[in-house]
Amino acid sequence: MYCIDNDAITLKTLGFNSKDAEILNLNQQKAAKINSSKMAEILKFHLINFTDRSGGEMIFVKDCDEILKLQKDFLSAVVSEYPQIKFNQIPIITPQNELPKDFSTYKFEKLFINSLNSQKGSFRATFFLPNDSIKSLFFRYEFKAKMPILRAGKQISIRHILSVLDYRLDEIDFSEFSKDYFTDIPVSKMISKQNIKAGEILAKRQFQMLSMIKKGDNIQAVFNDGSLNVSIEVRALEDGNLGDVIKVRGRDKKVFYATIISKKQVLIR
Repeated sequence: MYCIDNDAITLKTLGFNSKDAEILNLNQQKAAKINSSKMAEILKFHLINFTDRSGGEMIFVKDCDEILKLQKDFLSAVVSEYPQIKFNQIPIITPQNELPKDFSTYKFEKLFINSLNSQKGSFRATFFLPNDSIKSLFFRYEFKAKMPILRAGKQISIRHILSVLDYRLDEIDFSEFSKDYFTDIPVSKMISKQNIKAGEILAKRQFQMLSMIKKGDNIQAVFNDGSLNVSIEVRALEDGNLGDVIKVRGRDKKVFYATIISKKQVLIR
């Protein structure tokens, strides 16, 4: 969901700076929606990668009121905590108590959510009042969504090194999801700590990560300043896997932060 100020919807509206090509126009309507697959085609034409978390449709609303702004920020908060979430229903936001009679003069500031582990719940939001004071109000939320998970494609025995042949991608309702579940294919090798039945959802507690680089390993570090690459030998001061940032120490005892780019190499920027 996007709140906009005028009829023209451009790539800049979606957060792509310096991109002002118009992709949709409200034509004096209050709101408009577009199928996410159509949006993907448009963005692909402009050489932009698109990750669809809309559940099928994207909605644009002109001159949002404070409740719609609240709904927009709530959506952003959910996606920030659960990047792979796919909504089946846009969150419905309702006040927990009757709104003040002068609510139309309130200006939404920000929201505070204690926990986002259910499809139903409540949160607090603060608003600026005309006298420059701040007031808190409480709201209920409800939505429907799914989360990706990995499910065992066959029985996995203890001390087994996981491979792509051992699992399949699946989806479950958000209400059944645990943050301990894997939501995408692991980039590092893992070994099972217990027997896992076929069809069981794979959880992080069931596995031990096999680090790509271990503390004490001698590895190559590449310095990259944009125009020159220099390679030196360093020692890893921490375990890590592909993409992790770890501490390394050179022969001169200097310590650097480096990004793991392969089994024997890190990048220092």
